Amino acid sequence: MIKRMVIKYSVCYTNVLLKAIKERRGIVDKDILTINEAAAFLKVGKRTIYKLVQEGKIPAKKVLNKWRFEKERLIKWIADGK
Repeated sequence: MIKRMVIKYSVCYTNVLLKAIKERRGIVDKDILTINEAAAFLKVGKRTIYKLVQEGKIPAKKVLNKWRFEKERLIKWIADGK
């Protein structure tokens, strides 16, 4: 039990430290979404996202053979009504 608590605390503390380091160095997370996260964000299915990507209708980039989406670009894409 104590070991689990220590591990959980260590992970949380590490995440806080990484965030502080990024902020101090001026690195800002752009909210990069996976295909599952993009589908949830847009409230559509994964198949719809894949279809939009194949048709070139949604802003996306492939990183190490996996699709990634910038949240800000998706918001702009929605606002533009594309």
